[in-house]
Amino acid sequence: QDGSYVMVRGMTAAEAEQHEGYVKDLEDENKSEDDRKNAGHNLLALCIVGDDGSAIFENADDVKNNFDVSTSDFVNILNMINKLSGLGAVREKN
Repeated sequence: QDGSYVMVRGMTAAEAEQHEGYVKDLEDENKSEDDRKNAGHNLLALCIVGDDGSAIFENADDVKNNFDVSTSDFVNILNMINKLSGLGAVREKN
């Protein structure tokens, strides 16, 4: 919605490494579309924060149940988290 915003933080180096490993694992052809979507929900649960910097979602299911945004907004937020985490430039080069 117009005027709405969320605050996000970048991942720590350890979180980014763990997330990248999870994403790489999703390249397995046996993984379902739900598994792939869950990676995004996990990342949002980790990196969407309140005004005090603490996470506002407990887990991926909490995001799925309580964060109703368009697909475009969902992807834009994921891209911002990757950029803040220093992953955007790496992905663009590959």
